[in-house]
Amino acid sequence: GNEAGLNVPVADASYSSRAGSRGTGAYMDAEGDYYAHYNIEAERHGTYWPTDWASISRFVKVGAGGDELWSVGRHAVHGGLAGTHNTSYIATPEGQLHVPVKVIGEVGDSVVLADRVENPALAWTKDGLYIGSLLQNRAADGLPESVYAWYVTESGEDAITTSDNGSGGRVIRYADGTVLWFTQGRNSIPVYKVSGWGEWDRHEASFSLSALPATAARAGTGLTAEYFSGEMTATPDATVLTTQIWHGLAYSHINRDDVVDGPYGAPYDWSNGPAEISLDTNFSVRWTGQVEAPLSETYVFSVYARGGARLWVDGQQILFSWNEVTERVESSPVSLTAGQRYNIQFDFHSSQANPAVSLNWESDSIDRARIPTEFLYPESSAPVYTQHRQATDYIAASSFDLDFGGMVEWMTDAYAVTGYRQWSFGYSGAYLGYVAVDFGEGVSRLEVQGSGAPSNSQDSFPVTLAFRLGSPDGPTLVELTLGKEIGTIEVPVSAVAGLQDVYVVNTTTRLWHDIDFRWFRFQ
Repeated sequence: GNEAGLNVPVADASYSSRAGSRGTGAYMDAEGDYYAHYNIEAERHGTYWPTDWASISRFVKVGAGGDELWSVGRHAVHGGLAGTHNTSYIATPEGQLHVPVKVIGEVGDSVVLADRVENPALAWTKDGLYIGSLLQNRAADGLPESVYAWYVTESGEDAITTSDNGSGGRVIRYADGTVLWFTQGRNSIPVYKVSGWGEWDRHEASFSLSALPATAARAGTGLTAEYFSGEMTATPDATVLTTQIWHGLAYSHINRDDVVDGPYGAPYDWSNGPAEISLDTNFSVRWTGQVEAPLSETYVFSVYARGGARLWVDGQQILFSWNEVTERVESSPVSLTAGQRYNIQFDFHSSQANPAVSLNWESDSIDRARIPTEFLYPESSAPVYTQHRQATDYIAASSFDLDFGGMVEWMTDAYAVTGYRQWSFGYSGAYLGYVAVDFGEGVSRLEVQGSGAPSNSQDSFPVTLAFRLGSPDGPTLVELTLGKEIGTIEVPVSAVAGLQDVYVVNTTTRLWHDIDFRWFRFQ
């Protein structure tokens, strides 16, 4: 397979360009069929290694005659060792792959694929149905959690298996039906006895289509880009057609990022931007037009950026990241219908060196990818949208619009804003501002998820946050004390309605404290 499409044979291409550097050999089962996997590195997606080194991963079966029989799995964009970067509570969805290494055995009508990360043994039936991970269900044998965990337990204790160096070991089925899994441990070879093979039911159903499903025209040419010097105004300084939102640094640039800019550099390196705009200082861009859905599915949109970004689809704002800190942020799911076009507006601004931005989508059938030109159209009759949040929605802490406290990239992600000691949001007096929050006719309580504690466990003082209106020094709506462990705090509120700017202010009176602030919402 190659980046031109799923499982497109390229017999005259080099092995590495066909399968990526992580592809390895094939496995032949008892019936003479072959199994293999590959990873495409044309783009890179995810949070941190290993989710950010490839874009497409597949587990494939090829019949003895050379015909491909099925292709399953996909590349993970969450989980794995990314958990060491403040995202440990986001598990990898079942059947997704990080760094698959080889098939480690077969049991009856199933085969087991080893992944170096998170799921060292994943089982599929021989006709391509996902069964599960061998560590997914454990015996009630009283042994500690560390025996049945990959790398570390949920409480942070070392497990008996290794982190990302496992080759999967071997799964063997003996004549008496016993199945043993030999895997890689810490200077050891853990051996597991695995039961339950074949204890699943199959169901069949038939259906008929009364008409062909809707299809996309795939005739897009791109989006209309309006460039502004500084902040956005009523009149742009320049207007151009952009075939794809993927701007950043060229391959040769010393600061190029494999995910944000792409492993081979961004198609637009800003050098072909309008001459009227200085792209290395303070500028803004608004892309407008329509996006066409290739399939009737639920889509997640995501942005990789060095700069602030926000996105509207069909009139609804689904991405809030107007700060210039978070590099990777994604939306809640959005349902789209095949062949229909939806108005789209995407805003970006930058006041720093090396700006970059790309717009991605994904669905059950589509791997995360930059939205191709053929699904983007420059015409739109929609008005210019302005930011508007509902107070009753979950508002991610990382979606702040304004801040004071020196937030830095490694202290934030799309799911949490973490401050340490006197830096960042952990600094007394620091604040995060959320613009245009709509309280409607009023609310009665506030929910906050987070934690806070003195950096020195020997100290004892409260870590507090105040929610204020209009400015960091505005009227205090409520002040609350964070617990030492991540949890959801509920407090009553009153006397607030309409459209308000909300500021979350660190009011802790002493320095040297840690805060992990994740989200808030009003009810």
